[in-house]
Amino acid sequence: MIGVYTITNRLDGKMYVGSSNNIEGRISSHKSCLRNNNHKNAKLQNAVNKHDLINFDFEILEECELEHQFATECYWYNMLNPSYNLVGVNPNGGGSWSIEQKDAQRLNSGNRVRVMCTPVDSEDDRECYLFESQNQAAEIMFPELRKISSVQSISKVVQGKLKHYKGWHFKRWHND
Repeated sequence: MIGVYTITNRLDGKMYVGSSNNIEGRISSHKSCLRNNNHKNAKLQNAVNKHDLINFDFEILEECELEHQFATECYWYNMLNPSYNLVGVNPNGGGSWSIEQKDAQRLNSGNRVRVMCTPVDSEDDRECYLFESQNQAAEIMFPELRKISSVQSISKVVQGKLKHYKGWHFKRWHND
């Protein structure tokens, strides 16, 4: 089943919103990692450690088609403003960082600009994509183009210097 799910702390109402092309498997993976105290989302793991997994509800929020997965997640993310989705990663000291650690550090940097993009010609307000950085948007949206020029163009749209880029509007996305 493809769609969006939530993990909700029944004690304080805080939640995590995610999407997957295999919701049941993803929820099972979350539960296993949380039970074994090795979930990558430190904020969610700390909450489970403090309040116990039994106080968290895992629910399917909405089923959708694969091509609408991220737009549907974007919609619910904006509607629910989940507090467990933003997680700082504290890599173990010493040695070289892995690619995952570098990406996590970059994504959680205060200098990063999260962006939401919507098609120029769309009338459906649910058709949007969220990216943790302009760099990520460029990599995913325009893989065939030089990343540096795409990032610069996306940045100009975010700053209002361009109306759109390659048929997409980009705007700064605040959720904290």
